Amino acid sequence: MASMEAACAWLESCRQRLAGNTLIVQNGAETIGEVVNNSAIDRVFDVHFPLRTPPGEPLYLTLKTREVFSPLARGTGSDGRVLGFALSSAELS
Repeated sequence: MASMEAACAWLESCRQRLAGNTLIVQNGAETIGEVVNNSAIDRVFDVHFPLRTPPGEPLYLTLKTREVFSPLARGTGSDGRVLGFALSSAELS
């Protein structure tokens, strides 16, 4: 019963944080951009961030979110995994 109560408390804390999220894009230690979603609705975005890495040098891209996402906690599905965001495509040019 205690584990069920803990799960319910976790789900409630997730629901309270669903008002939005931020995706942070880094190249090494440098933050090169952020995408902010101030709503609880999933957002599709097309953004461009400058890369200051010289041609031929490796990129060390990191994508982070401020909050996690769980379809179960949001009430949009039965998937209880703790996720970040969905990346459908990325381009370097």
